Order: sequence, then C-alpha cells, then structure tokens
Amino acid sequence: MDLFSLFKQINSGAGTTPAETKAVAPAPAVMAASENVAEPEVKPAEVNAEAPKAEETAAETTVAPAAAPAETASEQMTLPIMQLPIAPSDDDDDDESDDASDDEGEAKKPAPKKSSGKKLTCPVTVKGCGWAYQVGEPGQKFTGKEILKAAFEAGYKEVLLGDCQIDGEQTILVNTVSKKAVNEDIQMGNTVTVMLGNFRVQYSVSDFAPLTKEEISLFDVALKFQDDNPDFAGCSLLINHDAGVATPVFAKSIKPKKSETYSVWTEDGVKEVEGAAIPEKAKVLQSDNGVTFIETCAEGKTTSVSISSDDLGLQKVKTSNIKEMYRLPATMFVETYGSRFLLLAEDNESIQGPKIVVGKDVIGKDDILEILKGQYRMFRSSNRQISINYDRSSSKIGVAVISGKKGAAAMAAPRGKVVDFMSYLASVSRRVEETELGTFKGYQNDETLEVTGLSFSMKLPKIPITYLDTIIQEFRRDLSKENMVQIYWSVKENSYYLVKPRASYSKVAVHYEMTHTDDVLVMTIHSHNTMRAFWSSVDDEDEIYTGLFGVIGNLDRSTPSMLFRAGMEGCFESLSVDQLFAKGGECA
Repeated sequence: MDLFSLFKQINSGAGTTPAETKAVAPAPAVMAASENVAEPEVKPAEVNAEAPKAEETAAETTVAPAAAPAETASEQMTLPIMQLPIAPSDDDDDDESDDASDDEGEAKKPAPKKSSGKKLTCPVTVKGCGWAYQVGEPGQKFTGKEILKAAFEAGYKEVLLGDCQIDGEQTILVNTVSKKAVNEDIQMGNTVTVMLGNFRVQYSVSDFAPLTKEEISLFDVALKFQDDNPDFAGCSLLINHDAGVATPVFAKSIKPKKSETYSVWTEDGVKEVEGAAIPEKAKVLQSDNGVTFIETCAEGKTTSVSISSDDLGLQKVKTSNIKEMYRLPATMFVETYGSRFLLLAEDNESIQGPKIVVGKDVIGKDDILEILKGQYRMFRSSNRQISINYDRSSSKIGVAVISGKKGAAAMAAPRGKVVDFMSYLASVSRRVEETELGTFKGYQNDETLEVTGLSFSMKLPKIPITYLDTIIQEFRRDLSKENMVQIYWSVKENSYYLVKPRASYSKVAVHYEMTHTDDVLVMTIHSHNTMRAFWSSVDDEDEIYTGLFGVIGNLDRSTPSMLFRAGMEGCFESLSVDQLFAKGGECA
C-alpha cells in the first residue's frame, strides 16, 4: 500500500473490532498481491537497508483455498483469499475537478512559436491571473523580452516564473497558477516574497523560529502563506531563488458551469462572477476554500517569450534541500504494531491518549529511531530494514518494518534467570497494548525494557480451521525448503484471508518482506518441513513485535507437529489450536 493509504489508517482511528461478526470463509480465487497494491508515492527513508541474501525469490502472492496444488513453488498458490483494498482516488466524487495537468477532453491549443525578437507596438498589456500591467507609450516598439523586463522592474516579478506567450500584437499572457510546483524540499533562503500581481507577502527566516535557515523549506513557506491567506488554501509555491520570489500554483482545475456563480480572486479582493462571464478557453483553477483563479488563454496562435535570471543580470543563488526533519506535534503510526503516538515538543496535560514528549520542536530520523528503540525491542535489532514516511501537510509519520527472517538453524536457549524479586518489583510497570487483533498484557522492567508475564485475549473471531488445513497443504508442496504464510483480517469485508509474502526460501530459513496494507496482520506461520516444530533462536529474534505466531513441522507425516504463541517485546505465551481456530467453515 502506498504512503497515503497508511495515513488514511491513522486518520480513520482505531479501526473495526468485529468481535461478534461471523463471516463465511471466502470462495476460492487466485491473484498476485503485487498487482493489487499501489506502489508508494513517496520514497521511504531506509535504515539498515542491506537486503538479505536470497537463495530463491518468489513473488508475493495473495491466495485463496482451492484443490489441486501447483507443481512448482513459482506457480500461484491455491489458498483462501480476498483482494487487498485499493484506496479510491480523491477525485472520484468530484465531477467538476481534475488535475491541472490533465488536458483530456479539452480542445488542443495551437503550439506557440518561439519568439523571433520581433518588436511589438506599444502600449502592450502584460496580463496574469487577476492582474494586468501596461508597458510603453503609443507608437513605441519593444521586443517581448524588453517588455517582460519592464514588467519585472515594475514589480511584476512572476514573469520570471510563468509561461509567457505573445497573443496578437499588443498582449503578453503570463500563466503561473496552473504550473506545477517542483522540489518543495528546497530551502527557502534568507527571504522570499510570495506574489500574484500587486498582492505580495514577504517572509524571512525569523518568521519560522525556532527553525534554522537550513530547516525551512519552500513547503513550510507554503503552509504559513496559506494560514495567513485562507483564499490560497491548498496551494503550492513556485520559486526563483535568484529573484527571491515565489508565486502560488494550484493542482485542482474546474470547468465552470454557466448557470453557477464563482468566487473569483482579483487584486481588489474576491468577487462573485457568473460562470457565463468566464471565457470558455480560460484555464480555471480552485483553492481548497473554493476561491477561483482564472488564467486567460489566447484565442489563436501565440509566440512564446521568456526572460531568465541572466537576462535580468541577477546574481545566481546556490540552493540545496533541507535536512530530513519532522515538525512537532506529529502523530507517529507504527504499522507493524498497529500503534499510534502523539509526539510533542512539550507536555500538554489536556491531550489524552498515548504521547511522547521529545523536548524539541524539530526532530530528525535518528531521533525517530531512538524513540522507537525506547518503545519496541524490534527496532533495537541491527538486521531490520525500516521505512519512515512523512506527510508534512497532515503532520503524520508512518513507520514500517519491511523485512524479517524465520529459521530452524538453532533451537532457542531455555529462558529463565535468578533475580532479586523486591528490586525487580520496584522497577516494573504494567505494559498493555490494545490492538485490533486483541489485548496483550505484561510487565515491563523500566530500566531494561524487558517484558515478562505475557497474557493475550483475542478480539477478532476465531479463524476457520479450514485455513489451517489449507496452510498445511501449501507447506507440503515442497518439503525441501521452509515456507511461510500470513493470515490477515479484512477490516472492510470482516473476514480472513491468506497472503504468501515476497520471500526467499531455503532448507533452514525464510527471508521475507512485510506486506503493507490497512488490514490486520493476525498471524505469521512458517514451516520446518520434515523437522519437528520448535521455536528457534532466529524465530525468537524475529518475533519480537506484538502479534501471533505459528510453526508447523513433521510435514512428511500424516499428523504434523505444530506450535502457536502470542508475543510482545520478546516475551511469549503459548496458545493451543483450540484457542485460535474454530471448527467448521465459519469464524466463531
């Protein structure tokens, strides 16, 4: 699932806990999960990104129960399955809106010719969105570049940013608000003036204290500009650092209806305009607050013209991206655990729910990892791949572990040690994790963070026993290697389904990738082929996150051996088949 599906889960709250729901096991179907889950839109910041060495790699497959097993491991499985949900597009419910760059359905405009340096006869009007500036006395002649330079020197500096076209003999159109913003992670610089015609707002580094110059991005300027000027809600900024100017741009374009009235932005304020009065060929964009911005388009052929920083004699300003920083307060969602924390710079007693006081307004990736290490043992492991995604507009931080390992190489050593009981009690607190799967309770040593005395109670219905039968059949297909299948609960369909994740398999190990979805990971089960079922030291190291786990062995026998357990922070409680699975084909 992509970065934004992950944050949809954050926004939607705790999710469903359908403890009383009964759902029939899904009908057989086969599909590849990789065909159903969108790629992330934002590249994750990866930590410890050394990929495990794979002996054999199989594509991640979501699967559903069927009869005949495939002949090779590379073929599609036949297990109980439902498709992973795909988040609908934000534009599905808006018939009028579309992306500003989407020209489908619009009449194709003649491609503008490049300016040949031909002189225009004054007066020449330079027109932008909601503004116009007249250059020259009647009869004077200037080239397009000279006219744009005169407009720039008069203060209309967005001519340096816009697409400029000579329309006829006495008009130059400057289109800016329909352009795309690029690289919003770039530093703001010392000062920047946001302008549209005579509307201008200047920002300096001091306006963003306590952030430093290296930490202030163009995105931060856009957020502050929108807060100060609600008419521009939802805009991005297009910037030229040499001139120190930026102009607002919008992604949402609309097709005005003649029968409706629109709140149109002008230099003199927002005015109500009938749709019939808006030129049919105009480019019309809209802010999140419903304010309309109109760019006049040429009626016929045009000639493109532009000016550059060199044309204006501007000194080049070196730019660089901001440091990778996260602004507080922010909500951090840890996908692997299904947990949420509010990260705060200072404590606020009026805020309820899980929160962590960090002590500073801006934190980096290393700070995030230190916070995670203090909460979860999994993040103290050096052999994990971790992705961190940040949605600055909603102040959401998503963290996911993207790889793990199972293995039967070595049996785990027996647990247990002698402790000073009274000292132990003095340093122990209750640790409770409420998840969509169930409630995990234990006791945590406040100094070592070690958890003991785990108990688990399940919120979801019991899993149909037919799912366990199908998993065993899948594991028996190839006894030369270990295998793995995960059980998920669909929050939309209120039913279980199985996923075989992307992984590499060998005789004694499975290197796998975590599946990212809004649904609930219920249990991870791996096989020991012809070996007996036991918890190896590799399993103990991998299964340190909160969840349910299973291992099935002796698969060459009519009755395989199997073990199941609940885990939290490396502490485990053994569970029986009857505690987890329901006889018959329905959830119980």
